Amino acid sequence: MTIGIAGLGAAGTYLVKRLHDAGFDVRAFDPKRPDHYIPCGYATNEFRASHFMKKIGIDFEDYILARAKNVIFTGSGMPEIPFPGRGLCTFDRNKLQRDIISDISTVNGHFSGNYDLAVDASGVSRSLLGSVRNDFLMYTKEYVSKESKHDDFYFRYFEEGRGYFWEFPLNGSYHIGAGSSDPEIISESLRGYSAIRITGRAIRLSPLFKDMVRENIMGVGESIGTVSPVTGEGILPSIESAEILFRCIDKYSDLEELQAKYQNSIRKRFDHYQKLYALLQNFRNGRRISLSNAVAVRSVSKAMREFGIDFSVWKIMRYIL
Repeated sequence: MTIGIAGLGAAGTYLVKRLHDAGFDVRAFDPKRPDHYIPCGYATNEFRASHFMKKIGIDFEDYILARAKNVIFTGSGMPEIPFPGRGLCTFDRNKLQRDIISDISTVNGHFSGNYDLAVDASGVSRSLLGSVRNDFLMYTKEYVSKESKHDDFYFRYFEEGRGYFWEFPLNGSYHIGAGSSDPEIISESLRGYSAIRITGRAIRLSPLFKDMVRENIMGVGESIGTVSPVTGEGILPSIESAEILFRCIDKYSDLEELQAKYQNSIRKRFDHYQKLYALLQNFRNGRRISLSNAVAVRSVSKAMREFGIDFSVWKIMRYIL
């Protein structure tokens, strides 16, 4: 089976490494310049990240910049509520992704050629799968700054599910940013902060698990919506989706069977993202008190703990509902 991959973000770099090391005929493409600075919060769960990195011969410890002792949550009428960190860290994602594919020949350009299987790992653009109806994106603006108002990890949620602001420590600096569907909210939340670097991007918060496959094309990572609608974290979910796809490719040679098994596995693993997305939209539409919101409570706790936060939703339950 010949495999072509479009995109070398978190999912694409991990997948091409797994396939290359297993002896598959794979070629990966990415049009970004080699020194591209990845727009990202650079936060993930070090314990879960280490689990996946070991599979490709990477020691994740070498890339950690700062570990969370406490994570502060506030916003939408909540006071500042601290939760212990349980693996949440920031890391040098740019160096990590370069190192993952350092021994693999990739193409610095747009996807081309014919393959038995084409993988769309192009994130928001869905360059192979194409756009879909009912997609939902938020936009981020991100600063690297020498100063921050908080020494540890900090989240402030905007009212009515309109996004959130964050401050994450790096090694000697801070990553400060905001994501929202409203540019004015983003600008206002960043006012007063200085920046030594400014970047940003769109992020997909809608799970597109009904739009993962088209002909011989299969999506992975953010192209299919593996981004937590609550935390905005897409690094590990995208890597995990790539691991799921790798296992399916390694096991099934028939394309239809491969696609069916992959789609079922993704929907089962990330089913709670559907509940979290419904919760987000309920807040955006003013439906704070509803049965579906109560049902999503366990999914909120699951997403936070997967992110590396010892989170108890009961502490903020009265503010959510």
